[in-house]
Amino acid sequence: MLNVLTVPNLTNPTQILDSWGLDPEKYSKKLLLYGFELTTNLKRETLINNTKFKEFFKSIKDDIFVNSANELETLEKYLKKFNFNKKDRNC
Repeated sequence: MLNVLTVPNLTNPTQILDSWGLDPEKYSKKLLLYGFELTTNLKRETLINNTKFKEFFKSIKDDIFVNSANELETLEKYLKKFNFNKKDRNC
């Protein structure tokens, strides 16, 4: 996941957490344990080799997956509500 982030090349943990659908403020204390602040400048291309950031990622990956599953479920409900599977929509 670190090698396919959709954030600017010069980024920070706030942008990264937000891109994963997580509230950055909830992770500010945990980030400090790994030597980062919400505003620490990071280069996207070097994150994959950043040992401390990879450890931080491993510590929150379950949160990312749970959030992703919740967002998928919400999207599916939305699409079903508006019958997006219907082939003839008369739009």
